Amino acid sequence: DVVDGGRDFRFRLIGSIVDHVLQRSYTGTMVSDYPRRSGRQHLMTLFTNTALERRPYMGSGKVTFINFKQITYWTVALPLCDDEASVSTLLVSNHFSPLPTTPL
Repeated sequence: DVVDGGRDFRFRLIGSIVDHVLQRSYTGTMVSDYPRRSGRQHLMTLFTNTALERRPYMGSGKVTFINFKQITYWTVALPLCDDEASVSTLLVSNHFSPLPTTPL
């Protein structure tokens, strides 16, 4: 959910694979409360740009696990509008390869 015109975002629902990777459930929490600073900054930039530009985002990156195993992730973010002017929700999907078997 877009909160305060895009100054923050709420994770409405987080899937079980993401919960496993992050070692906890973030459903219902705010991006501003995300504990990892680099991840928080990345999410705020991605979500803010997607909401302000009102255009889909697609990108990829790598995440390194505690055991130094790297996985690749792909992210798609779709801005959803509740009227013609403002984005109220972002539909975000992540794909991990290989699927993580241990938490970050």
